[in-house]
Amino acid sequence: MCKTLGWSVFKSQFDSVKDTLPLLYTKGAMIFTSLHIAEEFDEDYSKQLYRMCCELKDMGYRIIADVSPRTLHVFNETDIVALVKKLGISIVRADYGFSLQELAELLKKVPLCVNASTLKTEDIIALKKNGGELYAMHNYYPRPETGLDKKTFKRINTRLRKHNINVFSFIPGDNLLRGPLYEGLPTLEKHRKISPYAAYIDTVKKYTVSHVFVGDGIISRKEYEYIRKFVTEDIYTVPVVLKKEYTYLHDKIFTIRPDSPRALLRFQESREYATRGKTVPVEGTEKRPKGTLTVDNEKYMRYSGEIQITRKNLPHDNRVNSIGYIPEKYLLLLKHIKGGDTIQIHNE
Repeated sequence: MCKTLGWSVFKSQFDSVKDTLPLLYTKGAMIFTSLHIAEEFDEDYSKQLYRMCCELKDMGYRIIADVSPRTLHVFNETDIVALVKKLGISIVRADYGFSLQELAELLKKVPLCVNASTLKTEDIIALKKNGGELYAMHNYYPRPETGLDKKTFKRINTRLRKHNINVFSFIPGDNLLRGPLYEGLPTLEKHRKISPYAAYIDTVKKYTVSHVFVGDGIISRKEYEYIRKFVTEDIYTVPVVLKKEYTYLHDKIFTIRPDSPRALLRFQESREYATRGKTVPVEGTEKRPKGTLTVDNEKYMRYSGEIQITRKNLPHDNRVNSIGYIPEKYLLLLKHIKGGDTIQIHNE
């Protein structure tokens, strides 16, 4: 499973993020950039790109760079391999404008990444047979409604991984959304409006992706810490908007009972936290939409104090108090948390 997170860095944004990037570095992390974004071209473009790449390498990052035939003209070069060496690029992502034969020749000379979203999967597999260091990276999609659907994404990834081809993809950011649309830069359309953390969990748990990149530069510290805790401690942070009288649950760690049904996540250690030695009165009994945090009240007798999260819409029950809810942008987490997992409540 993917244990690293990469960032997208572009010339126009570099100065605003370069002081933060060293703090986000983890072993094996990569930076994605593009060498053919027309709106970034100016008379100092090549010098600024060279400076950016040098600084990223000094931070420890490997660089994967989008190139097209136009890139050579912009840098006044005649050979992609020479340009790659000059800029210190680790992996060349050949975007549009290259024939299969040209890709095969390039693969003999440099680590090559091809477009997993637009190139035929069988052509990528055929390229792999030529030897060399080959990767496949999906596009990100700035325009709403144009991102990949989950079935197509999974089908492509499954076939490529069977042939030992590492697959890269993008999740949206939440901090510096990139223009001109500012609608996020995900690979999967279903990730467009959700949190980077939830999109990361969904990607690595379900879609056999080898490396995940944030399309929109970097993410907020909060989202990064959620991901870091999952990667390093195997703990799912569950953001919840808690009612005032239950804010003491903030940062508490629970184990999900292994016998939890599909409709609920049951907290194994909940009674000792929820009651704090007191009776749980009847209050806030209402409908329980998906993502509701609940506690059983005194009417549930021996079950009083048990905390649960609903994984589907459940009706009102006067024995169950609603004490908080998971914001919509995090609800996708509920598909991946299962019995035996460790979670930590975080009051939003």
